[in-house]
Amino acid sequence: MNKIDKLGKLWWLFAIVGVASTFLNPYVGFWGFINAIELFFLSIISLVLFTNEKVVEKHGMNNVLRVSIKSCVNNIYGLSVIFFLIKLFIGASIFIVGYKNNIIAAPYEIWSNPKQMSLIFLVLEMIFNVLLVISLISKGNTIKRMVNEYE
Repeated sequence: MNKIDKLGKLWWLFAIVGVASTFLNPYVGFWGFINAIELFFLSIISLVLFTNEKVVEKHGMNNVLRVSIKSCVNNIYGLSVIFFLIKLFIGASIFIVGYKNNIIAAPYEIWSNPKQMSLIFLVLEMIFNVLLVISLISKGNTIKRMVNEYE
């Protein structure tokens, strides 16, 4: 198992930190629900993949499982890219408007200096969004390899 495969197993950590940093950013705040929606969909897909993997271990690979797993992998690829672009566009747009006009989008004000904290959390969010996309693509490649081994 190489480093890229190990990175694919940490997708949930990158997603959770991305959601937390988005919610804690005072200028983005509530718009972090987009990250939470992505985490929800990815969790469902991972649960389906985990279930299919256990079935494969117990009964072997058949055509129905192969199609199911390949469709889940395609969903992982599609969702990761689509949500990355949505988060990039909406997060940056809302941040720019909020930062420029000092409009706090979070329903809470826990930071004494929201301008500095918003920059820190925006950078953290973007770093973890990129790591999430990379880890999901590597996870998809790992799953594709697993399916191809059974063919």
